[in-house]
Amino acid sequence: MNKFCLNCYIAHFLFSVNTEMSELHVRTVRSGSNVTIKCDQNMDNDNKKYLSWYKQSSGKVPEYVVRSFQGIRYASGFNDGRFTVDEETFDLTINAKNEEDAGLYFCGKVKANVVEFGSGTHLRWTVL
Repeated sequence: MNKFCLNCYIAHFLFSVNTEMSELHVRTVRSGSNVTIKCDQNMDNDNKKYLSWYKQSSGKVPEYVVRSFQGIRYASGFNDGRFTVDEETFDLTINAKNEEDAGLYFCGKVKANVVEFGSGTHLRWTVL
């Protein structure tokens, strides 16, 4: 298991990011197809309130996609209907329309400005 800590500027707040990566899944997607990425966080009622999805594109810092704090809220750039989250499981569905949707996606729980991630999914783009 790899364990590391980063400080990232995400969604206008300084967060510590703790990651204990147990596995990295790889999914391949093509234009117009839907893909659902499972959230591996414990889904008790307390955690549902503080879950978030992050995307990291190659060479860029992570950016938040959607969070569950005070209702489901999508970040700018992810609120055009292509990204949806299941309110019960917090699984993320992406209607991938372009290559920019490729990247690493992580579901995390936020506690006192610390984001804890488990496994992630590398979404790769392909032309078939």
